[in-house]
Amino acid sequence: APTFDAVQATAQYTTVLALTCTANSVSVAANTVTITINADDDAPTDIALTASTVAETAAAGTDIGTLSATDVDTTSFTWQLVTDANGDTAYTGTDFALDGTTLEVGSNPSIDFESSQTHTVFVKVSDAESSYVESLTIQVSDVEIAITANSADLAENADDGDEVLTMATTGDSIGSGGGWEID
Repeated sequence: APTFDAVQATAQYTTVLALTCTANSVSVAANTVTITINADDDAPTDIALTASTVAETAAAGTDIGTLSATDVDTTSFTWQLVTDANGDTAYTGTDFALDGTTLEVGSNPSIDFESSQTHTVFVKVSDAESSYVESLTIQVSDVEIAITANSADLAENADDGDEVLTMATTGDSIGSGGGWEID
């Protein structure tokens, strides 16, 4: 006979019982009863992420990891980034995004190791009738800064404001022109 756990994994379980009433060793009445047990929808119970580290210089659209959910009823889900554990408000930030079941770097990321080594992302998974929200911690990895400069030639009669040197960084973004200092 199946257990109630087996009923949860399917939509319905039906069994037929043959009932016989006996009095003084004589069968008085017989009847067949059909019992149908319908499974209730169970909400998803867990969210997993295959990887949870992103480089601070990762470009928009860079994959972070793949999401999966645990649910005894289904393997068909919809996914959404939300602002908190209640899951009522859609995330509108630009640091992170979803592409199907893939968590990725968003359209305009401001992911900086020096500002924060972790970010918390709230993910909502829904099946046909129920939802579950879980917070996931994304680790930010530090990237070294490389500064390059071309050679500088300065004419003896150069005017104030003449360009002398062009500098650029690769790796960590230090802002738009901020952070430069010449000693």
